[in-house]
Amino acid sequence: MVELTQAEGAARVRPMRHVPVRRPGFDLVRRAEDELTAARSAEDAESAYIYGHLAALRYAAAVLAALGPALRRSRSKSVWVQLADRAPQFAHWAAIFEESSRTRSALEAGLAVDLSGDQVSRCLRNADEFGAEVTTFVDVLSHSGEASVPHWSRERFAS
Repeated sequence: MVELTQAEGAARVRPMRHVPVRRPGFDLVRRAEDELTAARSAEDAESAYIYGHLAALRYAAAVLAALGPALRRSRSKSVWVQLADRAPQFAHWAAIFEESSRTRSALEAGLAVDLSGDQVSRCLRNADEFGAEVTTFVDVLSHSGEASVPHWSRERFAS
């Protein structure tokens, strides 16, 4: 791209600086992937479960970030409630991870939890599958021009 400037009565052309496009949600996707990596290399089942669930939380936050600010501010809601409200296509994931959040909270509090290998595997598999869907969603949304544009300005600038 070039930018035309006026200098002493004559037009000059100079290259414009490349300004990186901010793609909301991608930082959170990357952080979620880091959590999944930590989960896979965890020494114990409890840590793996916690990291897996934290990955899912970051993926949910990535969706919300990619969608931009909510139209209305409401009372504090869990990320899972917000996800189901604002991105209904992820409601089944929200239900799964909202249920498993109780287990994660108990583990983080140091409470005794009867945690099976199957539960840990399921948590990591769910986080992985959810992450794949979220990554695609955030990528598509960022290329559609809808990402992070406030709803009020979409209407204002629509042609």
